[in-house]
Amino acid sequence: MILSSLVSCRNTSPQPLPKADIAYLTYRNSDSKTSIGFIGLDGSIEFSEAGRFSMPTWSLDGKRLYVTVRSGQPYASGYPGYIDSSGELKQCNSVPQWFGQNLVVDIPDIGNINRVLTVAPDKIMIIDIEKCETISVLVDVSQKGEMNINGASYTVDGKWLVYGLGTYRSGGNQAYQLMKLDLDTQQTSVLANGINPTWSPDGMQIAYVQYDGIYIMNSDGSDARRLISQNFIYSDRGFLVTSPIPRWSPDGKWLIYHRCTGISCLVDENTIYKVEISTGKEEKVADEGAYPDWKASNP
Repeated sequence: MILSSLVSCRNTSPQPLPKADIAYLTYRNSDSKTSIGFIGLDGSIEFSEAGRFSMPTWSLDGKRLYVTVRSGQPYASGYPGYIDSSGELKQCNSVPQWFGQNLVVDIPDIGNINRVLTVAPDKIMIIDIEKCETISVLVDVSQKGEMNINGASYTVDGKWLVYGLGTYRSGGNQAYQLMKLDLDTQQTSVLANGINPTWSPDGMQIAYVQYDGIYIMNSDGSDARRLISQNFIYSDRGFLVTSPIPRWSPDGKWLIYHRCTGISCLVDENTIYKVEISTGKEEKVADEGAYPDWKASNP
């Protein structure tokens, strides 16, 4: 089944989102356009029509798939948007286009399904994705040219935010720290070195990426351990732009992520795997894909 309606909200006969467990980014043709792959509960795979999507993430209720919608720019940049359960694509063209790696993720217990967290290289904001308006700015390093943001994640109770912060140093190198932000007091603390953090469903652990692999640690930064060994360093100047964003399974027993299997590490040169937290057992999930996300529920 090909979900042809996903490329434009102007399509007159949208097809609903499939009853999929996992969504991920993939290439389906030769002109560098991306598609979204959907893996069902039975392991079957469906694809959207080729478009210009990146970084798919499920809403907490499983009724929306958030994406960055590109307009001819590199695959990790574009406008925030989402695909609703009917298959209709909606995007915020009225906001400035972002450049660099971007995310749109749900906010727990916010009381308004249209308010989402957007993560750009220089800001973490809450926006109304229907009105395309900024509600609040949680982190802003836009005036600090030596800093950049590398991923962010909310706790399930909406009280804490963890994000990656890169700081340029002399010689072109960068230092990377995981920052924990108390959203009530606005106090921050450093948890570890790394990027692309994701909180576990129970809020007790955080998965993240280091130069030499994928790690997990307790929410206070203690007991860090490496689950997956892989080199994510780009020369001596920092992380690969295509470093994975590890995501938790709804039951907190697995992480899903992509591994580079090519030279340039573009989308189709990656393979999607999952790893069991308790044993470190790794299993292949899909070929030629990147940035997978696990749905928290199936509506």
